[in-house]
Amino acid sequence: MKQFIFCFGLLAGLHASGQEIKVTNGFISDSVKVGRVLHFYLTARYPASLNILFPDSSFDYNPFEFIRKTYFTTRTINQMSYDSAVYELTTFEIAPQFSLALPVFRISATDTSRYYAVADTIPFQAVLQNIPQDTVALQQLPLKTNTIQQQLSKHFNYVLAGLLVIALGIFIFIIRMLFGKRIKNYFIARRLRKNYTKFSIEFNNLLGQLRKQFQTTTAEAAATLWKKYVESLTGKPLTRLTTKEIHELLKNDGIDAALRQLDRSIYGFEQTATEPLELLKKQADRFFQEKLQQFSHD
Repeated sequence: MKQFIFCFGLLAGLHASGQEIKVTNGFISDSVKVGRVLHFYLTARYPASLNILFPDSSFDYNPFEFIRKTYFTTRTINQMSYDSAVYELTTFEIAPQFSLALPVFRISATDTSRYYAVADTIPFQAVLQNIPQDTVALQQLPLKTNTIQQQLSKHFNYVLAGLLVIALGIFIFIIRMLFGKRIKNYFIARRLRKNYTKFSIEFNNLLGQLRKQFQTTTAEAAATLWKKYVESLTGKPLTRLTTKEIHELLKNDGIDAALRQLDRSIYGFEQTATEPLELLKKQADRFFQEKLQQFSHD
């Protein structure tokens, strides 16, 4: 039934009239199960002269977790545009029901406005409806007997075992005192190098795609990847902050300028993102080297 409502909304929105921004959303799935994928649609009808964006992977979908977004091609009829997308979400929380409302963003040269639809609600369905009960009473369980004698060891050298435990404890204590910090720093530095290699490969791959052809989604993915990596190094919640808030937190003019130029590219004011991303990569390299140095000379 909900699939029919979603399809009907996609067709009806193309022929609606008016100049205001209209947003609709709702669950396509009939119920939510723990860890299962469910689908949520979002549509927007607006004047074709406006710049409208849908939420991406960096948006907070609480209590759900984002998996992927399928975006449909914009359709324009009589100067009115119609956008739609289907989100794949999941959750590991348990509640009688869940509600969600997603916004669309109107981007202008001076500010960003949000437009929400009415929240939709979906019931929770437990995976296990009934837990099977034992069908045989304990007194009625068949028992098997074995009368063959087994030889058991009657003597255990508790003194020797105790001495071995004490000796092992002393050995471990000495190793930790002499080399504990060095061993710990070795594994931390090893993990830092591994994470940096993974980040560099993914980031350079996205940068290579942008050099060939600019895509807003690719630029967004590169920005999100950079924020998550630097967040793991600094411990600062960059993925939840705006460009202005990041500048106030990091106090780095180079990062601020690169992020602002990248925002203009993502929101359609420029058609290149390679230069600011290259600058952000250099800043990420610097954060990595500073972090690695903390665990390489102890």
